[in-house]
Amino acid sequence: MACIQTVVPPVHNVPSHLSVPGFLLDDFWHVTRPKRLTDTPCLIDDNTGEKVFMEELRARTQYLASAIRENWNLGERDVVAIMSFNHINFPPCVWATHRLGAVVATFSPNLSVGELIHHLTISRPSLLFVHSECIPTAIQAASRVQFPLDKIVLLNGSPSDARLLSYRSFDGLMHQGSVLPPVIEKPFKQDEAKTRVAFLAPSSGTTGVQKAVAISHFNVISIIIQVATFNRIGEDYTTWTERRFRPGDICCGFLPLYHIYGLVYNLHFMLYAGMSLVVASSFHFEKFLQSIDRYQITHLTIVPSQAVLLCKHQAVKEHSLSSVRYCIVAAAPMSASLTRGLLKALPAVVHLGQGYGMTETCGTVSMFPLRQKVGTLGSGGQLLPGTIAKVVKSDGKTLAKFGEVGELYIQGGQVALGYHGDEKASKETFLADGWLKTGDQVFFSEQW
Repeated sequence: MACIQTVVPPVHNVPSHLSVPGFLLDDFWHVTRPKRLTDTPCLIDDNTGEKVFMEELRARTQYLASAIRENWNLGERDVVAIMSFNHINFPPCVWATHRLGAVVATFSPNLSVGELIHHLTISRPSLLFVHSECIPTAIQAASRVQFPLDKIVLLNGSPSDARLLSYRSFDGLMHQGSVLPPVIEKPFKQDEAKTRVAFLAPSSGTTGVQKAVAISHFNVISIIIQVATFNRIGEDYTTWTERRFRPGDICCGFLPLYHIYGLVYNLHFMLYAGMSLVVASSFHFEKFLQSIDRYQITHLTIVPSQAVLLCKHQAVKEHSLSSVRYCIVAAAPMSASLTRGLLKALPAVVHLGQGYGMTETCGTVSMFPLRQKVGTLGSGGQLLPGTIAKVVKSDGKTLAKFGEVGELYIQGGQVALGYHGDEKASKETFLADGWLKTGDQVFFSEQW
């Protein structure tokens, strides 16, 4: 079997001169992007119901960028780390950092002191946004690596606890930045987005040791356009009720934003598609069900353990879930029986299937095809446009045939730059000829 490419339309015009916010927040037009409805918020706070529309999101990003520049003079290739549960202040922290030409490192809010020390040592941030619940861990780790405490910023609003009053806050920086001169983002040269790092995202890679995957601005923009092209989100290809993604649809935001699945697919792609994201701080199943009803959520992006709850938890019977019309399960394989169970649990679902990807591919390699209402049972789907794959047998040389199992190798615009600060691991996984060794055993069907 030779290398495999997708049969869906090719990707066109992936800009290589834009930053992520330059592509997502500014007035750059792309043929795959639908027009956002004026009454559709970008973000909805699951706890309070607060809605943040595009203009407000741009303003918050701008104010924060101005304040960061004023207080810490951060700029190109500095690193700003975010250690937080999901919060509507998370996205402006990301894009304000990018406006300054700096890099965002995302940390799990559940890290231990030792684990945080490891991540701080790898990424070497100049500023750290921290959720209030993570402050004790952050202080202990910072003191161990001589990270200045005056470079810790409280992400979730203003300090309400007296112990936090000494820390700058997101709200305080917003107020300060609103009266400062705006940051004028320095434009990239052609192809510069391919080498400029946007994110350092956590991954265990193929060895189990935590690494920081260096993801470029181009990687993020490319995967957004690849997924948009695959799903034809900018086209009137079928009736409104049958379309997979529609402006005004509402996606659940329970996946952690520090993880690539939540960060790129939930946040960046859904906003690009003209949808709203309901931002929830963490996953609690009954609250998840309540949010679906309260906000009439149309799109579920979940993992298999959450799918099992939908199929088996008694609380599901108390909710209609009739607003849900799309559900994708990723991050781990989903069995055929679980797929059948979801079809019963979600009575109005129009599109249901799996996706496959990893942090090293900016989240996505394949999805269940648009022509399928229900993805092939047990399958990770079809390759995205702009993606090339090959399956290599255990000898490391021979290409597997259709139906034969081997290790999956990937090429495409979504393949990351490598592991930050780990040249050895990068060379072992990101090969010199452009192939990414995934470490995953797969096979392709001739009917794929």
